[in-house]
Amino acid sequence: MVSMRLRIDTRRASVHIARHWVKDHAHERGLSREIVEVAELLTSELVANAVLHGEGEICIALHIDDVELTVAVTDDGDGLPIMRTTGPEVPGGHGVRIVERLATRWGVQPHDVGGKTVWFAVALGDISPTSAL
Repeated sequence: MVSMRLRIDTRRASVHIARHWVKDHAHERGLSREIVEVAELLTSELVANAVLHGEGEICIALHIDDVELTVAVTDDGDGLPIMRTTGPEVPGGHGVRIVERLATRWGVQPHDVGGKTVWFAVALGDISPTSAL
């Protein structure tokens, strides 16, 4: 089991930093390429939303155990993510839909003092090469 945290600034480059941080740690744990790719993509989506709609510092928590990989992204913004109903022809706004489709489970925890944590989990046995596409 591994649990760790990363704190990063709310800026565009944070998406790249967070994505590679999760990827590197997932690879170190010997997770499959498919699991790593899904975790990397979903981390990118959550951190991009935190950069665009959040405030303050972003905290990313990564937890990997024998059952699943979980990533939680916390920021100080009060806006909660919503799943838009626009189609694929409309640019932007598809991050939550991607998380909904590829994560085993996901959720949002608003904080009493402001801010929120958005998280996803991927079961380590759930991903096949075609299901991640």
